[in-house]
Amino acid sequence: MIGKGSYGDVWLARSLTGVYRAIKVIFRDRFSDSAPFEREFNGLKRFTAMSLPESGHLALLHVGQNEADGYFYYVMELADDVETGRDVRPETYQPLTLRELSGRRKRLPAGECVPIAVELTRALAGLHLRGLVHRDIKPSNIIIVGGLPKLADIGLVASATDARTFVGTEGYVPPEGPGRPSADVFALGKVIYELSTGLAREDFPRLPEALRELPDRKAIVELNEVVLVACDPVENRRYPDASAMMEDLLELQAGHSLRHKRSRARFARYAAALAVAVVLAGGISWWRRHAAPSASVAPSEANQLVAKAWEQMNKTEVGLEELEIADGLCKRACDLEPLNAGGWAAWSQVNSLYCSRRFDTSQARREAARSDAERALKIDPDSTEARLAQACYLARLELPTFAPEAIRMLTQLLLENPGEPRALIQFAGVQEYLGHPDQARVALNRLVQNPKYAARAWLMLAYLDADYDDDTGYAAALDRSIAIEPYEQNLSAKLDVLVTWQGDLDSADKLVRGIPASIAQSDAMVAKIFRLYYFRREPERALDYLFGIPRDWFRGGDDGPIGYFKGQAYELEGRKDLARIEWEAALKPVEDRLALDPTSRHLMAVKARLLAFLGEYAEAEKVLKIDAEAREDVDWASMFILKVAEGQLDAAMDIYQQKLTGVFGNAAWLRFDPEYDPLRGNPRFKAELAKAEADPKRSPIGRLQKSPALTTGR
Repeated sequence: MIGKGSYGDVWLARSLTGVYRAIKVIFRDRFSDSAPFEREFNGLKRFTAMSLPESGHLALLHVGQNEADGYFYYVMELADDVETGRDVRPETYQPLTLRELSGRRKRLPAGECVPIAVELTRALAGLHLRGLVHRDIKPSNIIIVGGLPKLADIGLVASATDARTFVGTEGYVPPEGPGRPSADVFALGKVIYELSTGLAREDFPRLPEALRELPDRKAIVELNEVVLVACDPVENRRYPDASAMMEDLLELQAGHSLRHKRSRARFARYAAALAVAVVLAGGISWWRRHAAPSASVAPSEANQLVAKAWEQMNKTEVGLEELEIADGLCKRACDLEPLNAGGWAAWSQVNSLYCSRRFDTSQARREAARSDAERALKIDPDSTEARLAQACYLARLELPTFAPEAIRMLTQLLLENPGEPRALIQFAGVQEYLGHPDQARVALNRLVQNPKYAARAWLMLAYLDADYDDDTGYAAALDRSIAIEPYEQNLSAKLDVLVTWQGDLDSADKLVRGIPASIAQSDAMVAKIFRLYYFRREPERALDYLFGIPRDWFRGGDDGPIGYFKGQAYELEGRKDLARIEWEAALKPVEDRLALDPTSRHLMAVKARLLAFLGEYAEAEKVLKIDAEAREDVDWASMFILKVAEGQLDAAMDIYQQKLTGVFGNAAWLRFDPEYDPLRGNPRFKAELAKAEADPKRSPIGRLQKSPALTTGR
């Protein structure tokens, strides 16, 4: 044992290969209740995902848990020894921390402190960008591994929204308390202060008495410029997070002077204020004499471009064309004014919409959404648009991990402006996702008062009551949305109701024939229309729509290779040779995307199904096993399709009845989907269909049988 704390112990360990590691064991019975124990374990899991690829973090090599005995543990890389470095001798081993280092050397030269500070801010910035905070940064919690400083005691890492308990060490905790990125910055600033001055944290902001005699006095004063901002007792004058602090440290590391830079900035502000005063003093009387009709200033060219981008994004129907236009407008705006927070905020919104609408789900697009919002916040932390962009990024792309943070940010925005439609939409969406329909409904009832957003609001209200009730709830709200303004999303939802719930394929066909061509030929709508005509066993009509898309992959909606669906239509038509050609061709774009995203369950599922359709059953099962091992969870829907294709009908029914009735259980789906054709003579399938028809949760017929009063409304 090399360390003992309130909640756990740290052990020096040696692997079978002779490599030394550290193992920390956290015990449940040392906590007063289970909540902080579980919170620490969850924070550890979040940290593990980022520790290995980012060298600035202490590498976590394994995490384990023994629920029966009430503990979890994690294996870490080991700190250097205070005397022998990487040459570990168990009988004398003592970990090298910054506390040990500063205790032995009293004070580190500023030239050594700056690289240490850069490494630590880089690691801390990685936490902050993911919504995590460390909560207890101090010299004894920073270890040296291979000569590099790394943040230790990562068991205290938590989501900023979960960091409610007061943890930390006196003197390193800011006046407002721990739990926010700026609080981590405050603590790190105190660490750097102690390292560079040799003084105690309580002495801040005093500098060494013999400063003039120190050979690195100029470097100490320059580094102190960073420390003064990091340790400012007023939170809004402090660096908001570690990435902002790192920018100034990198300036120092490059040999630039922060003192001169800030002096010039202060002089520029003074000169500007003086100039304004002179202009006002001499100009007010002129203004009065000439009775200026307006004091407004025309928006800059960049702001005009941003306004045009928002015209595209505020349309009821935001498709790929609108986003492409908005993308170009935002790029031009940010090129013209790189310090325009509104431009970067709008660009973040464009990028997160690309991802959430599934037009482009690449990691590069996701990263652009995140980094653009972060950049807008750095330029203007108080900007409504920047804060909204960050909240929308979290709400669209980072659920469920950052749902509480998204709700916190959106709530603050709505306190400032209760009618802000974009905040209301995201707030309602996150609350629905979290299973809080009442809170979502309050926001949407406010949004329906805005004529520009009423159609969207009624559609979202419909989703809150997605039981497909014919007279109230879902259907009523959906029809009201369509009556205000028919567009792709509400028409698509209506088509789903008719096809997969009511099984009214004739009414669905009538609806499709009345949809404008501009909507009917969009990728998302074509995927829905395909299902209708596949269920109606009209493959030629399904193919007409599929051939209208000049690409090999759906963008938006049902993300997948178009050849997958063409093959299904050809097989239904009896043209098995053409079906095989389409399925074989569809494998290539799937493989291309898997090369970029090898852990995607969706892509693995599509690959397995295509292989099953092609009769390569062993290969299909191998793909599903690889996916199951990676996730410790079987893709039962794809396994069911494989068993049907393979002719193992009893095995397929076992999977369906045990795993899938709640997923593909609607009676209309069972009745019409050609994929179930091989099972139609199976007695178990017939019984399952009869059960679905009588179940009010799986069929409108079952609902009417159970509650005849529904026919007259309620």
